[in-house]
Parts: sequence; C-alpha cells; structure tokens
Amino acid sequence: PRRTKKGAPDAPPFTAAAFTGAMILNGRCLTQVPEGLAKWSHVGGQYSATQVMVTYPVDPFSAVGQRWITRLRDAVAKQKDVGTVYISGEGPSQMDDANITFEKFPLMIFLMMLVVLLLIGCSMRSVVAPIRAVLCLSWMLAVTFGLAVFVFQDGCLNFLNWPQLAARSSGAMSWMSPCISCSVIVGLGLDYDIFYSERVLEECLHGHEEREAGVRALVGTANTITAAGVIMVVAFLSLLMSSTPSLNEIAFLLVVGVLIDCFITTKIIIPSVVSLLGRWNFWPRKMQSTCARESLR
Repeated sequence: PRRTKKGAPDAPPFTAAAFTGAMILNGRCLTQVPEGLAKWSHVGGQYSATQVMVTYPVDPFSAVGQRWITRLRDAVAKQKDVGTVYISGEGPSQMDDANITFEKFPLMIFLMMLVVLLLIGCSMRSVVAPIRAVLCLSWMLAVTFGLAVFVFQDGCLNFLNWPQLAARSSGAMSWMSPCISCSVIVGLGLDYDIFYSERVLEECLHGHEEREAGVRALVGTANTITAAGVIMVVAFLSLLMSSTPSLNEIAFLLVVGVLIDCFITTKIIIPSVVSLLGRWNFWPRKMQSTCARESLR
C-alpha cells in the first residue's frame, strides 16, 4: 500500500482483491463493501483483521437474543478453515460478563458463609450457633431470590399494572441485580441475627434457661429490630420508585430480604430453634448448671 507523509501505510481499500476468497452479502458476491458495513481492525497489527457490523431484529440483552448470539458463535466456530471469527459488541460482552459472574457466584456465597461461620463461631465460642445462622441466611436468600424470579420473570404481580413490579420484557431479571443485592441482604440479615443471639447468650450467662432466655431476648430486641428493619425498608422503597429496571429489582430484593428477616426469621424461626435446641444452642460452650441457675434465682 501507499504511504502517507508520516510513513504509515494507507488503509487498503475494501475490495475483493484485499481478501482471500469471495465477499458475500445476502447471498450475492461483492467486489466492494458498502460504506459503514465494515472497517479495518488493528488487533493483531495494522490492517490484520476486519471488523464487520451486524444488525439483527433481536434484542441482544433478552433471553432470546442471548440464545441467538450463542448459536451464531457456534456457527462461525465451525468455519475455522475460512478464518477466526469473534462475535463481540454490547450484547455479547454483557452476556460473557454475566456468565463469568454467575460461574463464580456460588463460590462467593460459599466464602461469605464460611466467614460467617468463623466469625460467629469465634465470638460465641460455639459450633451450633454459626451453623444455625448460616442455615437461616441460606433460607432467607432462597426465598428472596425465588420471589424475585416469581415477580420479574413469571409476572405474578402484573395485575397491579405497576411497571416497576411487572415481568421484564427481556424475559428475565438483570444479571447484576442478585449479585449487587446478595451481600447487602446477608449483611443485614446477619446483623439482626447476631443482635438477637447475643441477647440470648447474655440471658443464659445471667442464669436463665435457654427457652426462657430466648423469650426474654425476643422481648428485649423485637422493637429495636423491627424499627431498624422498617427504616431500611423505607430507604430502599425510594429505589423501587425509580424508572430504571435494575434499580427496581435491587430494591425489591433488599425490601423482601429485610422484611423476611425482621418479621419471620428473627421473630419466629430463630426463637423456635433456640427453644428446640435448648442447652445445645451454644455447644460446646459451657453454661451454668441448673443448680447454679436456681441459686441465682
């Protein structure tokens, strides 16, 4: 190719002579690529590749669009004898990011729960208490994410005619919503759990039986936990009023997670488990014997 004054070669023309093989568009051989359809790429050196713009009547961010992109990649992968083809763009890039994120998502949850086990186990010197906390958190996450899928994917609240809580036109939630909200839900749920459990432990150390300690702890912490939860719900509801779908989904996940933890987990499930486990709640930590408790009374 000719060179400019600065010494760099001019861009070769987009003609059939610049390629090996025929250029075909819509089933017809071309000698000149229409303007704007393709351009040179310098990914492996100057003019080493061709960037071709592809338009299609499918939303690349929807479930249908992602399946279409996957099939397109599978189709071009079979033509390695012609050349190496990469499918890129905003839609494919986000799909790749989502796939990588969800591939690592279970590991992130596992590490989060492992940290919960270690912290609660060391602070309460117990094996049972952290296991109970992890099970309660896992249950809350499962219910919260399940309700979100029921709302935004299955459209169970479409009868409200409220776009913020309607089924998504793409067929699924944004992949970022559960990833962003998961750690916040776990943090809030663990906060209320520890607040109640520490009060139970305190009552036990003061000589009360485990079942009575659970009741006294619930009486002492219920109003505080409820007030804190209501404040968080009011704060997150502002995101639910937004016109951005991903913010609506994050707000829904946070609100539902806080409500479940404040009014079900810490009010019903954990006190019931404390009552059922009895002296095994903080095993192997040693509590005062029954005789010692009677003498304190």
